[in-house]
Amino acid sequence: MSTSDIIGLCINGLMALGVCGGTVIALLAFLTWHRELRGPAEYELARRLLLRVYKVRWAIHAFRRELDFEEAALETKWNRINEPARELDADILEAKVLWPGALDTPRKTLKKCIDHIFLNIRKRDRQQKKQNVQENERAAVDAVLWGDESDDFGSRVEDAVRQFEKALEPFLMRKKTR
Repeated sequence: MSTSDIIGLCINGLMALGVCGGTVIALLAFLTWHRELRGPAEYELARRLLLRVYKVRWAIHAFRRELDFEEAALETKWNRINEPARELDADILEAKVLWPGALDTPRKTLKKCIDHIFLNIRKRDRQQKKQNVQENERAAVDAVLWGDESDDFGSRVEDAVRQFEKALEPFLMRKKTR
C-alpha cells in the first residue's frame, strides 16, 4: 500500500467519523427539541386535570352540604357534579394518549365515588316513594348524600384527589425546574 492510499483511507475514515458525529449531534438536538415541546404541553394538561379534579371535589362537597331533600333539587344538585366530571373525563382521555395507564387508578377511585352518589340519589328517590323504609336504610343513604369531607365517604373522595395529585406531581414539577 502506498502512502497516498493510506492518506486516502485516513481521509475516508475521518469523513465517516464526521458523518457519525453529526448524526449523533442531530439526534440529540432532535430529542432535546422534542422534550422542550412536549414538556409545556404535559405541564398544561396536568395543571388542567388537577383543576378539574378540584372542581369535581368542590361540587361533591357542595352537593353534600346542601340540605334539600326534594327529588327535583337532587337532580339539579347532581348536574352540578356531573358537568365537571364530564369535563374531567374529556381531559383524562387526552392524558391517556400521553401517559397510558398513569391515571387509571385515581380515575376509577373518583368514578366510584361519583357513581355512589348517583346510586344513592336513586335509592333516596325510591325511599321517598315507599311508606315503610327502615331507618338504617335511610341513614345509609343519607350518610352518602349529606355529610362533609371528614366522614367515611368524604374521606374516599379526598383519597381519590390525593391519588390524582400524586400521579400528576411529576408532570407539574417539570415546569418548576425549567
